[in-house]
Amino acid sequence: MRRLFFYPVLTLLLCLLPMTAQGQKTNVPFAAPPASAINGYIAQLTLTPKTKPAVRARMQQEIERLTSLCAGEVVAVRDSVIACVIVPSARLFAGGDTAVSDAGKILLKKLLPPVATDCRIVVAVHTDDTGSSDYLQQLSDRRAESAAAFFAAAGMEVAALGRGAGEPLARNDTYRGRETNRRTEIYFIPSDALVRHAARRR
Repeated sequence: MRRLFFYPVLTLLLCLLPMTAQGQKTNVPFAAPPASAINGYIAQLTLTPKTKPAVRARMQQEIERLTSLCAGEVVAVRDSVIACVIVPSARLFAGGDTAVSDAGKILLKKLLPPVATDCRIVVAVHTDDTGSSDYLQQLSDRRAESAAAFFAAAGMEVAALGRGAGEPLARNDTYRGRETNRRTEIYFIPSDALVRHAARRR
């Protein structure tokens, strides 16, 4: 009798698990490229000689706005049509925590573009090498998803990339080097809507 009760319950639980996992998705990713690295997302941006000048002019305004916020280092990518803000992860997350801190939410709010549909966002979180590779990958995955959820809540297309410790900018054998490597890169990539708008204006 117990077996007759056990198997239907087990089957029901197994059916519900995928639904629960889907319900917990908080970010709204745009189509993932074949490569998981940021270059795969950047490669999705297609500009023509007709649209590139207008898109670059709009993104130059965005780069200037982001620079004026002093939120982190701002880097122009791919001939200045993409902006990347590099923020020390300590400004967004408490040590070892995966949720965006209150101070981090204030910072991310400042970074929101004036027109949400102008940009797609890719959040890439990096760590130092303190800990096992599995732990560091999970930490960066969850932090990236947490930051991405903030932008998704503002109606933006966003993707999250946990990069772990695999892409250091500095040596991990000094405090300053580890601090440099613990970073969050936020890429602002022109959206299809912005490119279409640029085409109409030309």
